[in-house]
Amino acid sequence: MKHLILLSILLPLFVNVFAQETKNQNTLAFELCQLFAIDQTIRAPEYYNILKDKVSKIDSLNLNKFIEFVEKNGFPNKKMVGEENWIQGCVRMAGFVYLVHNPKKVVREYYNLFKTEVDKGNLSPAMFSYPLDRYYVSVEGRSYFDTPYKGWTTANGVCLQDKAKSDSLRASIGLEPLPISNFIDCSEIEIKDKPDYSKSINLIIPD
Repeated sequence: MKHLILLSILLPLFVNVFAQETKNQNTLAFELCQLFAIDQTIRAPEYYNILKDKVSKIDSLNLNKFIEFVEKNGFPNKKMVGEENWIQGCVRMAGFVYLVHNPKKVVREYYNLFKTEVDKGNLSPAMFSYPLDRYYVSVEGRSYFDTPYKGWTTANGVCLQDKAKSDSLRASIGLEPLPISNFIDCSEIEIKDKPDYSKSINLIIPD
């Protein structure tokens, strides 16, 4: 009888806690979908053709909203929003699009913030490597992380001559060195220091 009485007292408490957690997860998921929509709206053809010269500046301003979210809640992840919310594209992709659309700010202003999220387990090293690689591709014309952004480089890969830097950069965010077979001998390639954005690349969100 005592056990039944105790259960009758505790069960509503557990239900309330679970309901509150679900409510919080749904609220955060909704915020992420809003952030995703803000990022994607300016990329819709009817807007992009008009705003294409201002997209980078708009991305930079929009990033501030995402930074506020991360500083308050952490980098978006499945545990934060729950399994059902995480399978929604706008929830799962929000963090990724803000990283890759703002590589210079991620590297120059917010590296420590996102590295802390990597250390906490909220952001995977593989995903963090994408904005970092895009940054180096854009400013040096070289890929060090072997992400799809290597497709914009002259070498279309990571040069063997850059192995030391690649190993160091990857280690700094918790990634293993690339297998030697992944490197390309660039000794006879004239590497351009600017990316070729006309080359199409296929981005797949890493785990």
